[in-house]
Amino acid sequence: MIDPSAVSNLVPSSLRTARERVGATGRDRTARRTTGHHDEARMNGWHASGCQYWRVLSDAELVDQVEQRIVDTAPLSDILRMLLLLGGRMDSAALREWAKSQLEGYPDGTAPDDRTVGAPIYVDAIVGYNRITGQHISASQLPEFARVLQDTIVVPDSIPSLEAKIENARRNDREGISLSIPNWEYIAREIDKDHEFQNITAMYRTVHVTELERIVADSRTRTAELMGEIRKSAQKSKKVPKGKVADQLVHGVIVKGDGNSIVVATGKRSVAGYPSTEPGGGWWEAWGKAASIVTVAVGLLAVAVWIAAAMLGLDIPAP
Repeated sequence: MIDPSAVSNLVPSSLRTARERVGATGRDRTARRTTGHHDEARMNGWHASGCQYWRVLSDAELVDQVEQRIVDTAPLSDILRMLLLLGGRMDSAALREWAKSQLEGYPDGTAPDDRTVGAPIYVDAIVGYNRITGQHISASQLPEFARVLQDTIVVPDSIPSLEAKIENARRNDREGISLSIPNWEYIAREIDKDHEFQNITAMYRTVHVTELERIVADSRTRTAELMGEIRKSAQKSKKVPKGKVADQLVHGVIVKGDGNSIVVATGKRSVAGYPSTEPGGGWWEAWGKAASIVTVAVGLLAVAVWIAAAMLGLDIPAP
């Protein structure tokens, strides 16, 4: 085998020196050109790493990006991840918590009611010499201890999981998704004991794909409503809402789902459906309090006069 170093030694020293000199000059020229690009990029707010450049978006630009993703019907999972970033910019714990729950799913018992879907119970069984599949049974046909199982469930799954299930069902041309019922064997055994020639082999729920699509669509709609409220607030106050103002906005649009709008005014902020968080008030508030006190005082005086007249035997109509 030929030693590479030996081959390089065969090159005359003069040529080798020239070649190395040209190579070094080329590298220096490239380094200077790259450094110039980096300096120019930094002046324009960009960051550089090797040949890659990136720039941190402003709050307003991030809002624009989220809106554009919604218009372009990008995957909801991607939009929710951008909302996590936006929640950090807005210092909104409510927005970050909602986006995180949508991305990671809800723990047991914490999923919102709008994730309730129809999920009827079905069984597969062998009856005599016949095999039955997909037989619907109602809650009244279940043993008494199992009648807590209703034909509806609350879906705690994350949006990425729902999107994957929907895609898989559509790809395989299936309209329903089967969900196992925990400890169904005990329920099946209780039902079978009164039927000698019956053997339930499976018990499960079936959720229609359109129900899962509705959950994803509702989440996308809430996201669009939220961005509309953020945009409206930003146009009024000339900046993206932050802190408590942002949390109240998120609570009104996403948590309550009633589309409450945020109102930003000089010196005072309030949200429809929420009392103002700032103390004090104008002359109208002081006048209203004074009028209430006077009304109560006049009423008490009238009652006292009527009691005194009754004690004296005078006929005065009751106040």
